[in-house]
Amino acid sequence: MTPFLASVALAGVSFASPSPTWGGIQGGVVLITTSLNLLQAPSFEQIETQKTEAINKLTGFRGTYVMVSIPQEGTGTRQEVGLVISPDGRRTKLNVNGQDVAESAYNKKQKWTAYLTEKVYELTVPEEGYPLPPITPPLRPAEGQMSLTIDDLGVRFATNPSPVVAPAVPETLNGKKVTRYDAKALNPGSDSQVQITQWFDSGSYILRQFEITKTTKGRTSRILGYLVNDQINSAVPISEFDFPSKYANTFRKITPQ
Repeated sequence: MTPFLASVALAGVSFASPSPTWGGIQGGVVLITTSLNLLQAPSFEQIETQKTEAINKLTGFRGTYVMVSIPQEGTGTRQEVGLVISPDGRRTKLNVNGQDVAESAYNKKQKWTAYLTEKVYELTVPEEGYPLPPITPPLRPAEGQMSLTIDDLGVRFATNPSPVVAPAVPETLNGKKVTRYDAKALNPGSDSQVQITQWFDSGSYILRQFEITKTTKGRTSRILGYLVNDQINSAVPISEFDFPSKYANTFRKITPQ
């Protein structure tokens, strides 16, 4: 088996943008309002499912997830994914190393994606429309690999084999009460392991911060992520998901791939 790798999709579309490098990684809030059981750890899949269900129940959300890769050698990458979520639609914006790269949104009638560096856009208006809340396809990494996505569905993780979750630990993070979950997956065939740590706002599954640590034969790389400028259950006007005239008037339309 090969060392743990990660494939990452950002913002729900295949943006042509740089990805964090993490020893072979190609490098992509999650919200819930159910109580946490500190005595018994849920499975990793249960945590991921609850995150998805919770984000679908929000009346509104605005926030940005910042993700920074820290390789053992070389230069890391900083990515920011801005999210706007409501029952009426989803919107994402990707920034890589300080440069806006792409923006995408959809409502029940249409979906658009603007590639900001190329100054082109895609616009799709299918007869059947788009389902809301959106369908969440499972992440299925190959054996010995890891998947990490930050997109219109939130922040999601998966590893193969599946990680083992330790019992929840209450902590304080930047003055906030949070609940920490550690999950670890081992790949004995390559002397590799990956640990995924997630911090949720206390009493919920609102993802406040995450950290991924991958170790192979003594070499360690990390990815750090955290939520900033968040507004939970805030009002989001339906016009937030409309195709902006600034793109329609100045960008060239292309056919979706």
